[in-house]
Amino acid sequence: MLKKLDNRFSYSEVEVKNFLDELYQAYEDGVIKDADIDMQLEKFVDAIKEYLGNEILYKERINSIFIKLHLSIPNEVKEECNVCRMDRNLSDEIICRKYFEEAYDEIVAKVVPYVGYVENNRHTFNSKDLLLSATNEFFEHFEAKNGKLDFYADKFDKIMLTNSLMILRESLLEMDTRTAMQRVIEIIEELESHKVIAQSTDRVLYNHVKPQIKFLKKQLKYYEKKLLTESLNDRSDEKPKIEDVLESNKNIIDPKSVLTGSNVFCASMPIDIPIEHFKILTISKSKNGKPYLTQGEFEIFIQRAFLGVENLEKLKFNQEPKGEKLKIQYLFRQFYENYCFEYFDTGQTQDFFIKLLTENFTGWNFKNVKNNFKTKPKSLI
Repeated sequence: MLKKLDNRFSYSEVEVKNFLDELYQAYEDGVIKDADIDMQLEKFVDAIKEYLGNEILYKERINSIFIKLHLSIPNEVKEECNVCRMDRNLSDEIICRKYFEEAYDEIVAKVVPYVGYVENNRHTFNSKDLLLSATNEFFEHFEAKNGKLDFYADKFDKIMLTNSLMILRESLLEMDTRTAMQRVIEIIEELESHKVIAQSTDRVLYNHVKPQIKFLKKQLKYYEKKLLTESLNDRSDEKPKIEDVLESNKNIIDPKSVLTGSNVFCASMPIDIPIEHFKILTISKSKNGKPYLTQGEFEIFIQRAFLGVENLEKLKFNQEPKGEKLKIQYLFRQFYENYCFEYFDTGQTQDFFIKLLTENFTGWNFKNVKNNFKTKPKSLI
């Protein structure tokens, strides 16, 4: 049985149109009534009340909007309104009441996508105080003019996106470097998956997805460099053994040449990107106390895989027989996740990234790696 697609981060214009057409037809045929529609919309209103904390605050926010609305109704209309002249209750008057009814419909129409936005970004909206603040901001973006209610959606979207990114960044700063990196990778993986789903099913991504991916990729680069710096600091007090120094300089062709030349793996990708990503292999140590690659081996890898230098033999990682293979493999998985869309604009390039591992190092079978490429190790390199 096929798995149902998770479409939380995208919508289909065709599906929306078909849904509205079917809803309208069912309404015309008498299959559904106003009460049925109101019941569905009430679920979103209840969510707003939950974000605010109680129904009283919800009524206060609605009343504040209605005050704005009433002040904006043209005077010539209010002069004919018995309620405005204090002669009759609002429930008995239709002149101004229609403005309030239309306004409430407009509010509910904006509540629906707002609730969807919050629910799709639960990794950001993870506290009651944050939800309360965001929902108050939502109500502040309703303005009234000539008895009509407008919602400044573009301005609100920008504020929400900026705040959600800053909140996400603050939550990451509370974590240690490795945990933050892992969290960023998980969110990127989820958002990228939804991006692929949207592209392959003719759906439209919600506006917040691409900016979040771009922001998170920058955060990932930051944490990669931070982890590298921390690893260097951890080793700063260690005096290198003479054997390690000799091994590090063995087989080095020309260190400077590693930093120049066209990237044959992807011409538009600067060569310093794979260098920065994979150089942790020369810093992080295997369980046997030595780096996974010496500096010389690392440079050969860069030349062989990315600079197209021929006649270089396959390399072999320094690793323990058990427990480290998955960590090495996942470093190549991270390289794929970080850059497949940025430089190839598609996720259908996984095989090329896998071959960076299987065609440049001994002991790696392409089929086995592909079958387990998404598997996450308990700890990262």
